[in-house]
Amino acid sequence: YELELEGLEYTDLRCRCLGKPETSEQFKRNAEYRGIEFAYIGMVVEVDGDRGNIVGHNSSENLNILFSMGKNKGLILNCHPNWRIKYLDSKGNCVRSF
Repeated sequence: YELELEGLEYTDLRCRCLGKPETSEQFKRNAEYRGIEFAYIGMVVEVDGDRGNIVGHNSSENLNILFSMGKNKGLILNCHPNWRIKYLDSKGNCVRSF
């Protein structure tokens, strides 16, 4: 099996994990500190109108969001968990918004 990579940039590549992502204890502590105990890895969010998924957290105690829609589509950005953000359940209903 050969994969044609000519003409692709490293930043064109995207990887996805099969199965349910695991929420680490460190992520849970960070979420508790930020007042978003309900949040988990893989949760759908809307940040300033752009939809994405939580893919982790970082040393600034913010969330890493992989955007799937909007002007930031395809990017993983450092997002404050309380700035213009909506947390959505599996049915798309708003769990909490800031």
